[in-house]
Amino acid sequence: MGEKSVGSWKEVWRQVVRIGAALGAFVLLGTLGYYLLGHSLGRPASLLDCLYMTIITLSTVGYAETIPVAKTEAGRLFTILLILSEESVLRAAGIERAKGLLAALGNDHNNLFLVLTARSLNPNLRIIARGSHPSVVDKMLKAGADEVVLPETTGGLRMVSLMVRPTAVSFLDQMLRQREVTLRVEEVVIEPSSPFVGKRLSELKLPQQWNILVLAYRQEDGTLVYNPPADLELRQGMALIVMGDVHKLEQFRQLAQNKT
Repeated sequence: MGEKSVGSWKEVWRQVVRIGAALGAFVLLGTLGYYLLGHSLGRPASLLDCLYMTIITLSTVGYAETIPVAKTEAGRLFTILLILSEESVLRAAGIERAKGLLAALGNDHNNLFLVLTARSLNPNLRIIARGSHPSVVDKMLKAGADEVVLPETTGGLRMVSLMVRPTAVSFLDQMLRQREVTLRVEEVVIEPSSPFVGKRLSELKLPQQWNILVLAYRQEDGTLVYNPPADLELRQGMALIVMGDVHKLEQFRQLAQNKT
């Protein structure tokens, strides 16, 4: 393993330790806060119950108010402060340096709050959010999500696809899940320094030399054009959707990004 890889793993480990320490501190403070507040208000709860309340609050699962003190005015104020502290957890996790975030909490309200907070901390962050109902899609997008995934809708569409086109679905499943199958569909971006800039698609001879098929490309406005013509001129920033052997695709990606 090279020095660069070792350094990368050390940085990842340091980041994990920082996140763990931050979460541990918030859990400890939350547990003690509920415990002491409950005893001072005459509504005591066990440390285990206080720990449980803290965890479901920080994870924003939200199974209502599980301890007596949480139902008081002071308890609810403390809960709000605990929820607002999630911004500090995101900062400790390195949200300001992160490239992407998956917002997949227990309900739409919490995911919406997470998206809004993360977007305010990092305007360049790519955010994929989970939603439970189509009505939340516009709200998530306005809050800052780049894409919204509806698992129930996606699951329904898959069931229909399995019914009407089972062979095509099986092909995609085998391609994506089986390790012995090295065929993949990938996105390759043409960087400004790439030797491919200005060339026609046919000049690359991808099917002949690389056994790679170009399925589509993304235009500047974000729309996809399928089955692009052979005389398509490649431009910087253009994203090609390609299918081929994973090793060949990686070699092609290296050339497209001028990293050889």
